[in-house]
Amino acid sequence: MGMGGGAVRDRGFGSITDQARAEAASLGIPPTIEEVRRALASIPGCLSPNIIAERGDY
Repeated sequence: MGMGGGAVRDRGFGSITDQARAEAASLGIPPTIEEVRRALASIPGCLSPNIIAERGDY
């Protein structure tokens, strides 16, 4: 986990990503890119700053 990951986890975002990873792992067949886009588009707000804080800027 990158720097700042603890702060992100404290606000509950870590549990969201952990839950998403577990759900994706249980699917067996990976979703298509279009399925991923549709799922991400349904999320209100913007998680980008939180993900960057957790993983670092690429």
